[in-house]
Amino acid sequence: MRPRVVGGLCLGVLTVGLPGLTAPAGGGDSVGADQLASVAELARAADVVGIGEAHDNPTHHTLQSLLLERMIGAGERPAVAFEMLAEDQQVAVDQALAQATSPVDFAERLQWRARGWPDFAMYYPLFEAARRFRLPVLATDLNTGARRVIAHGGLGALPALDRGQVASQLPEDSAREAAVRRQIEAVHCGMLPPGASGPMAEAWHARNVTMARRIAVAVAEGRKVVFVAGRAHLAADAVPGQLEAVRPGTRVLVIDLVERPDTTPLPNADLVITTVAVSRADECAELRRHQPPPAPDPSRRRAP
Repeated sequence: MRPRVVGGLCLGVLTVGLPGLTAPAGGGDSVGADQLASVAELARAADVVGIGEAHDNPTHHTLQSLLLERMIGAGERPAVAFEMLAEDQQVAVDQALAQATSPVDFAERLQWRARGWPDFAMYYPLFEAARRFRLPVLATDLNTGARRVIAHGGLGALPALDRGQVASQLPEDSAREAAVRRQIEAVHCGMLPPGASGPMAEAWHARNVTMARRIAVAVAEGRKVVFVAGRAHLAADAVPGQLEAVRPGTRVLVIDLVERPDTTPLPNADLVITTVAVSRADECAELRRHQPPPAPDPSRRRAP
């Protein structure tokens, strides 16, 4: 079990407006300045501050930026680590921080749209703060090539040396692995080919191991790390669990940004901040609409 920084505190939203935080269309609450200061104070005790987001929720990104600014204002100079950037992009990230002339230029250098992430404008304030205060930005995710190899052929498809670096460090747990496979099948709308979820689960763990290792290096070098990722990567059996395995004793503060009322907070969250949900299209309905009809089953044809 990972060390806890604080224990299960639920930070409710306030109706008090906060400069710089725009409430979502249709109304909603914002986290008050005193709450934000409390979160920044709690972050002081952590080696890693993980902020779990819904990628397409603008309020989540605003909260991330405000918290980072609070930490900087309190004298902290953390590295900012992103799930959205693959490890083999680190040189491009460093060059973008040094040379990019605009948010559009920044996004193009990071291949943001090509990699499938939502509007870069939501994330740009984090990069801008990193540039302004000379904070390291860490590209932490597993490189795309390795992800594809594992997702299609499992860990066994990698060379032995690479396999050892990305294999899950968690103890064996068949119930956990079955739950991971079920979640992967649900995310893919139940449309995966038979047997596909097993290799994809191995790819999921490989990503979390890679992110944990990249973060652990920064912590070992004396850096606090603010880790920006989809909330699933902050579950106990995702990056926090892998980080505890690769660098025992690392103090992790898990901040879960939760859309109400339908999202269940992570059980291992130290802080929960609730926001209103954004409106989304039914992606599964779209997938099914474009799915080709099933081939006729010869065994069900009527005899002449």
